[in-house]
Amino acid sequence: MVNAALKSGNPSMGVGAGNGAIYVDATAHIDRAVEDLLLSKRFDNGMICATENSAVVEASVYKEWLQKMQDKGAYLVPKKDYNKIEDFVFNDNHGVNGPVAGMPATWICEQAGVKLPEGKDVLLFELDKKNIGEKLTSEKLSPLLSVYKAKDRQEGIKIVEALLDYQGAGHNAGIQIGSQADPFVATYGDAVKASRVLVNQPDSVGGIGDIYTDALKASLTIGTGSWGKNSLSHNLSTGDLLNIKTVAKRRNRPQWIRLPGKTYYEKNAISYLQDEYEPMQRALIIADPGMVQFGFVDTVLAQLALRDEKVATSIYETIKPDPTLGQTIEIAKQMRDFKPDTVIAIGGGSAIDASKIARLIYEFYLDRGDEFLDSYDAVSEFFLELQQKIIYIRKRIVKFKHQTTIRLFCIPTTSGTGAEVTPFAVITDDYTHVKYPLADYELVPQVAIVDPEFVMTVPKRTAAWSGLDALSHALESYVSVMASDFTRPWSLEAIKLIIENLEDAYNYDPKNPTLRGEKAKENMHYAAVIAGMAFGNAFLGINHSLAHKTGGEFGLPHGLAISIAMQHVIRYNGASGNVKRSVYPRYEEYRAQKDYADIAHYIGLKGKDDAELVEALCDRIDKLMHTVNVEPKLSANGVTKEAFDVAVDRLASLAYDDQCTPANPRQPYISELKQLLIDMF
Repeated sequence: MVNAALKSGNPSMGVGAGNGAIYVDATAHIDRAVEDLLLSKRFDNGMICATENSAVVEASVYKEWLQKMQDKGAYLVPKKDYNKIEDFVFNDNHGVNGPVAGMPATWICEQAGVKLPEGKDVLLFELDKKNIGEKLTSEKLSPLLSVYKAKDRQEGIKIVEALLDYQGAGHNAGIQIGSQADPFVATYGDAVKASRVLVNQPDSVGGIGDIYTDALKASLTIGTGSWGKNSLSHNLSTGDLLNIKTVAKRRNRPQWIRLPGKTYYEKNAISYLQDEYEPMQRALIIADPGMVQFGFVDTVLAQLALRDEKVATSIYETIKPDPTLGQTIEIAKQMRDFKPDTVIAIGGGSAIDASKIARLIYEFYLDRGDEFLDSYDAVSEFFLELQQKIIYIRKRIVKFKHQTTIRLFCIPTTSGTGAEVTPFAVITDDYTHVKYPLADYELVPQVAIVDPEFVMTVPKRTAAWSGLDALSHALESYVSVMASDFTRPWSLEAIKLIIENLEDAYNYDPKNPTLRGEKAKENMHYAAVIAGMAFGNAFLGINHSLAHKTGGEFGLPHGLAISIAMQHVIRYNGASGNVKRSVYPRYEEYRAQKDYADIAHYIGLKGKDDAELVEALCDRIDKLMHTVNVEPKLSANGVTKEAFDVAVDRLASLAYDDQCTPANPRQPYISELKQLLIDMF
């Protein structure tokens, strides 16, 4: 088709065949090189044209590289089976037979009459460089990889050159090397006839641009220049006739830590509402009926009354559990009528989340007028933009104006959500009842007031569920692909505080107070905030993805839904070997098992290896749950088999699309999420 277009006499742009080769240098980070290559070959079953078709490995690391490839799920095909597979995959012209393209290794082996061991999904063929030009050296469009041993760098270049001269000239070549500043990167790039030289990244994803490098434009149409008889040598955009060579180095996006401008803490921190350095003339207080009933709203009003200048107040006091978009519109309308300069949200996650979204809707209304706020459909359209699934919160497509009209003060009265310090909110769809986690830095409050006095009378059941929710925040933020040296200490400290204090906080009786119980309550309150600081900057994972959907579907309290999924997710993420790693540049090798093992060590657990420590961590969490009377099963919490069976496929799909899923260290298949749900039942 490309050939016909180019000969048609009409202006046209065409691209050429790929047959990319990756050179693994002796200095390479071998674990990353292995995982990048396997990630690439598994992506679309090697169908992407930029996928590595051959690996050229320096002799000094060849044995180690080959063994680790096999340990992670690759299969070294016996030489006796080479002909069976190549005769099935390729036609006489060395092209891929149509039905093979994009098919998994299991199907290919079955059709070729070759037995493939369970758990293997990438096929390796050790070939002789003298025979470049045989079928198995061709573009494969499938999870097959030819492997060559090079005695040194210069021979490595020669083998890659020979492969590209045979097929795929101009398309792409890659290199895995220790330092990206090594002068050999330039030597290699100058030598090979490839329009894109990909350094330290999975070529299938790196070659199509944007995710692993800013040096290439995002495109699935990749030119090969005059080397491949193309009219363009870049990822297709406006195009030109120049041969443009790009050396694309792996990079990590600059990150930041985002927190409220001020976080007041200690007992009686509520007194900071008197502070004249916190300007305030008109305050809307948002709370649930319990906050009014138990006098917490009166406490806020009393503090405001002590200010030198009178503060006009209005109260929205009917926040419901799992607030809906419709309720946030009601609150925004009250803001329109009252015109506050400050919103004070007091309560659990529901009050704080509703306040965040309502403030955003109100500020958006100021630019749009009453027609926007009075139309549920118009606000719903805005809500759909806000709920877009993203991985880089700073790089989202839809931008929202800075919150400048209203300052948001958050006063948590439960020890769980951490919402008072995060850029997140969870809102429920009025019609589908699906919970949507929303993420935007415009949702970060300006002030958090963390006063332990507000949690001393929290009911035992709420203390248990909210404490386990905070534990999941700390666990997931520690193993997240976005975790960093800035966030991990917060995660670890929160985990330790919760493990050591949740039982005592749960058993605390406000009618018979003890110093130990009061301290446990205080520590749990701080742990929830510290965990919020961690996950607000490192994000979460599929523990929350699953809980958002089961909680909304079956009417389960959030902390309970979190508890039910927790141990299953830890074991799922804590696997080793053939694991599909989530795509995130600074997450260079799969480390969730080690991360969980580090957590176990930190809280004093023992084990002979990382796998055993993962189990020890699960056992400790299970023990903790049962000490606070939480039974982590859907079936033990009112979910019937009939209701579960009707919903499970839909819930698995919804969980995959959840905002929390991209930061999970292990990238799940929908079928795996379904199995986790079945295990949770």
